[in-house]
Amino acid sequence: MIIGLLIFYNFFCQVLLLAASWIEVGMNDAGIEARTLSDEDLAVQDALRLEEARRLVADANHKRAEEEYRSARGIQKWRLGRRIARDVRTEARRRKAVPTTEELAEQDAGSPK
Repeated sequence: MIIGLLIFYNFFCQVLLLAASWIEVGMNDAGIEARTLSDEDLAVQDALRLEEARRLVADANHKRAEEEYRSARGIQKWRLGRRIARDVRTEARRRKAVPTTEELAEQDAGSPK
């Protein structure tokens, strides 16, 4: 009796998990969010994604420029060095103006409430 009940619960949970994952995949394919967000929350989330993408692109560009710098010679190396320094300063100013979520959390943790 108990073994049959355990087998039934095992089967039922597997079917439930399969149905839930099927629904989740269908929602993802249709572009439907599982949670509803206000317009402000959506704007914040989009801004965070955009900022993260900008940071990834800036880091990739910096790495590529450093690789070009290592292989360059003469005046081209000097120009690339100046461009890298300028890009680093520009990115530092931009990152200072728009802190990451981790930096915001650190600031909130450090500030008295």
